[in-house]
Amino acid sequence: MIKKNLCLTLLLLACCAVDVHAQSTAAAPPLPRYPGIKTQFNQSLSLALTNEQRLRLYRHTVAQGRYSGGPMLERMFGGFPRRDFNLLATTPGLSTTVRLLASDNRNVVIGNARTLRYVMSLQGDGRFEVVGLNRPRSNSLGATDADISFRHIQTGLKLRMEVKNMSTASQRANIGKLQNQIRKMAQDHRLTGEMQVWANRQNVIPEVRAFAQRHGVRVEQRLRTGSSNLKNGDRRFHDFANEMDKGIRLQARMTTITGSVKAGMGLYVAYQSLRQIEHDIAVYSGTQGDWLRIGEHSSRFVAGGSFVLAGLTQNATQIPAWANSTRLISVTKWTGRLGIAGVLLSEAFTVGQYLNGDLTKREFWRGQATLWGGFVGGIAGGVAGFKVGSLSGGTFGSLFGPAGTLLGASIGGTVGAIGGAFGGGYAGAHFAGVGDDSRYHLQDAEQQERLAEFLTRHYQLQ
Repeated sequence: MIKKNLCLTLLLLACCAVDVHAQSTAAAPPLPRYPGIKTQFNQSLSLALTNEQRLRLYRHTVAQGRYSGGPMLERMFGGFPRRDFNLLATTPGLSTTVRLLASDNRNVVIGNARTLRYVMSLQGDGRFEVVGLNRPRSNSLGATDADISFRHIQTGLKLRMEVKNMSTASQRANIGKLQNQIRKMAQDHRLTGEMQVWANRQNVIPEVRAFAQRHGVRVEQRLRTGSSNLKNGDRRFHDFANEMDKGIRLQARMTTITGSVKAGMGLYVAYQSLRQIEHDIAVYSGTQGDWLRIGEHSSRFVAGGSFVLAGLTQNATQIPAWANSTRLISVTKWTGRLGIAGVLLSEAFTVGQYLNGDLTKREFWRGQATLWGGFVGGIAGGVAGFKVGSLSGGTFGSLFGPAGTLLGASIGGTVGAIGGAFGGGYAGAHFAGVGDDSRYHLQDAEQQERLAEFLTRHYQLQ
């Protein structure tokens, strides 16, 4: 009996031990896969020499992931087929993004999968070219990275997109971090001219949207790459790409117009100032008025030359190879500021002549009329010249095909705007001066008429 009870006790203890072991095993977290996948991926990547070898490695890596696997590989990326996946496998940052699809962290997988889907949509669009993923950035506000770096093929303008999947509650909880990132993006835009896009998979709260718009960062919400299961308020990626393409073309057009007008007006101002300097030197007698007059025209000559350089460098950024040249952007910015400073300094010299008695009130206001009339006429003439030049250049270029039409319109518009601004400046100054003279002549006639009436009445009373 004792033996029997002892056997039953041992059997119960064994069953309990097995049950406890089974529970502890079931409760234990799954073993991590990613460290081994990462090691194998990095080793194989160094041996993958061709594009097809890399794509084969990408398929194998995604298929191994805990949260990616074969279904994600086929559903989201179609197995990276060579005919459809037209992104080079050696694109900077692509290998890291693909490797992270095998992460043991679900959120990391989802975020990188969405980034890659956006990349494939941009590259497949035909109007854009992806140049990098998750590339490190650093400016005076600190370090960050660019989720997607791409460029507009026709204009060469570079763009940067940040990809997010944040709920409204998460955005409010991290508003400070988001604002800091947006400031860094805005600083990159000021330094390089690169357009900045902040895209969120979910709705964007008004605070983030308003802050981004104040800093010149474009905000997109509920951006979808698929065409099925779209809900009210969702935005198709194709519609986003169309709007970006349209906006970039318009920006390029406006940049060409403003740059050409600057150059044309600068030529006019520099030419007129040089003629006046030659006259100032010819009649120079060493008086204070002579020095003020030379200072006025010399400052205006510097302003004109600065505007010419600012306009030419601004137009140079329309060449795709130089689209985001920080050096050209910096030269454009500082020469433009120097031109404005030159105009203001010349105005100070003009006021000095008036206060010194070297200019009459009438001469002072005539000078102001011709100066600002020239600027207004230059702007109007430049815009008109751009339209005429674009039409003429496009018509001539069409003889060489569609590409020739685009190139001819671009060259013709630039030449037409420069010539139109120069001619418009000359005409504007001339007619402003004529108008001012007519105003004074009318005043003189009225004064003479009143004097005649006064004298007539005076002598009639005698």
